[in-house]
Amino acid sequence: MSKPEIKIVDDHNELREALEIRRIVFIEEQNVPEQRERDEYDKEATQVILRVNGKAVGTARFRFIDKEKQKIKIERMAILKEFRGNGFGEKIMRFIEECGKKQGVKQLVLHSQWHARGFYEKFGFKQRGKIFMDADIEHIEMTKNL
Repeated sequence: MSKPEIKIVDDHNELREALEIRRIVFIEEQNVPEQRERDEYDKEATQVILRVNGKAVGTARFRFIDKEKQKIKIERMAILKEFRGNGFGEKIMRFIEECGKKQGVKQLVLHSQWHARGFYEKFGFKQRGKIFMDADIEHIEMTKNL
């Protein structure tokens, strides 16, 4: 397997690929309703795509959630099933964190699926609040100060 390439989505074809990964992972695998998975934030968020040997296999998005542009929320992190366990999620997280640092962001926020919280804890995220349901899946808010 060659070295993965990660970048900010900058054209319609890359966005289509990112949305297709999300469709497979969230709608098909996890039964998230399509109207819940796709939302108004897709237009304002910065989308990220990860490729292996030219194939789009992972994605996430992030967006500012405060007027001062001090906090970004990481959302829609997805890796195609056959590519999980190869460190690609870690590459996406590190890439987004670096993007945030370059923009002067002070805090990263995300809503982790309950079963995945350990993944984010490896990067220094801390649980905040109580478990809540989103698309019939247990989630927990997590934050990391930069």
